[in-house]
Amino acid sequence: MRVTDYCAEGAAAALPCPAGKRKDASLTMMDSESDCIVCPEGTFCPVGSAVAAPCAPGTYNAQPQQETCAKCAAGTFQSQSGSTACVVCPAGSYCEAAAGAALLCPAGSYRSSTGASALSDCGVCPAG
Repeated sequence: MRVTDYCAEGAAAALPCPAGKRKDASLTMMDSESDCIVCPEGTFCPVGSAVAAPCAPGTYNAQPQQETCAKCAAGTFQSQSGSTACVVCPAGSYCEAAAGAALLCPAGSYRSSTGASALSDCGVCPAG
């Protein structure tokens, strides 16, 4: 039996905490799924988790009890771990899907509005 499993009365084998939940570290023995703790926003918990893992940069979780983190949509980014939302890509840059940072438009190009999702959204600077 793994330390993240619980033993339900009458069960033939130990069972892991389900996706979106984790082991309650304050308990030495877990008897049922109700002993598993819901993972909070900004984290994820695959089946059998001992701890809630923070969402990586470029991902987020706005809801508790999630098995995975969602990728930031194109035109947004998230540079921090454990985030609950993505940030709109600022003017002068672009952000592809799952971006962990905004990328600056290259020299000789610009973007005057926010939310660019691809390099092609950066326009060529006019002469002068």
